[in-house]
Amino acid sequence: MRSSCSQQPALNRAEIVLIQKIRRISPNCAKIHMMPLYWDDAYPIALALRAAHPGVDPLSVDRETLYRWVIALPDFADDPRLKDPLRLEEIQREWLEEVLAHG
Repeated sequence: MRSSCSQQPALNRAEIVLIQKIRRISPNCAKIHMMPLYWDDAYPIALALRAAHPGVDPLSVDRETLYRWVIALPDFADDPRLKDPLRLEEIQREWLEEVLAHG
């Protein structure tokens, strides 16, 4: 079964361009062609969390919930056991900055 871009969470044009630059992927359907996400990918993870949980205030998410949401992302490919509080804090900070910048 083929996927279409319309089935994916909506990303604004700036997010798509940034993801394309980060991942060097096709402009036609950035979400479909996402490469795996790893703990070091704080900003791409933040974008994915924003798309997966629209309207959520990142500061209202406790660390354990954030951890579960990150490892549940479809493109997350890292070892869940490698989590550490500093990485989670960085992801949460990037997510918050994204929400503050783009609503």
